[in-house]
This record gives sequence, C-alpha cells and structure tokens, in this order.
Amino acid sequence: MQDLSIWGESDGASVFIGIEAKVLESFDKKVVELYNELFNESLEYNEYKQKNPRSMKDKRIENLVARFFPGKLPTDDTIGDFRYQLLHYIASSQQEGITLKESRKRLGERVTPDIVILPVIVFRTPHYYEDKKQAEDNKNDYLTCLGAIGFKKDDSLSYKGTDVFVLEASYQSVYSVYAEIDI
Repeated sequence: MQDLSIWGESDGASVFIGIEAKVLESFDKKVVELYNELFNESLEYNEYKQKNPRSMKDKRIENLVARFFPGKLPTDDTIGDFRYQLLHYIASSQQEGITLKESRKRLGERVTPDIVILPVIVFRTPHYYEDKKQAEDNKNDYLTCLGAIGFKKDDSLSYKGTDVFVLEASYQSVYSVYAEIDI
C-alpha cells in the first residue's frame, strides 16, 4: 500500500519506511461508505466480484476495524468516517517484513520491523492551490485518524514546523509525519 518502500537498519534495529505521496487526491473513501458498497452488494460490487472472485475487500475492512478499534464494526458511527487508505497504509506498513524478502512471506510468518516510519508527502502543485479546501480536508482526515488510533505528537521530534506523531506498540515504534512540499 505504499508508494515507495525502504528497508534498513539503524543501531541494530530493523527499520521500514513506507512513503505515501499525494498531490490532491483524498485517502480513498470513508470506511463506512466503502463497506456499505460491498455489504449491500451493489451492482458495482457484483461486477467487481465477477472480475475478481477471490477479492476479500470486505474482510480486509472488517480486519482493519478490529485491529484498530476492537469491538467496533465498520458501520459504527465512531469509526465509519475514517479513510480506508489511511488505515490500510498504517496496518500494512506495521506488518511489513524487515527486508523485501521477508515481506514476501505470508503475514503470520514475517518478522516485522522494530521501527516503522510513515511519511505522507504532499506535493503542492498548481492543482493543489486550486482547491485549498480539499488539501485542508486531507490533512484533517490524516490527523483525526492518527489521533483515534493512538498516535501522539512528539514535540521533541518536530522539525521546522513539521509535526512528528508516534505510536508506541509493545513490539514496535511507529512514526508518522505529514509534509507539504512545493514543486
């Protein structure tokens, strides 16, 4: 789910960096919208299932919700507004292997990294400036999702006005930053 994946090591700790690049597109549909499309078996979903009979998108959505919000359903009002792509980006990055070779193994068989770094890089093109509201909405979706999952802003790591958010899991440290770059 990353636009660029980098595996490495730092002071004996395994590191995975999963970069998500954006211009102005959103982080996909909201969880509740996407799930309802699948659950209601709309014509679009039936066509999709005919072309991709092994698709498990509905199960992936349910698993993401269970991972980050135990006991909740994808249609629950408290989590339904989160963007599917953000949840999938974070979860899949946490489950990467410590090397590309390790990442090719099945999920339960992988050795996952000690440190995960998740930069979201937004390129400010002329198109970006045409719709500042969309740009603000994207950043708010990102911040809301991170907060709900348990990421905390770490002022000691912030640099030149760019905030760094940290999620401490029992087995791994996850860092995320949202940076906007003029091009």
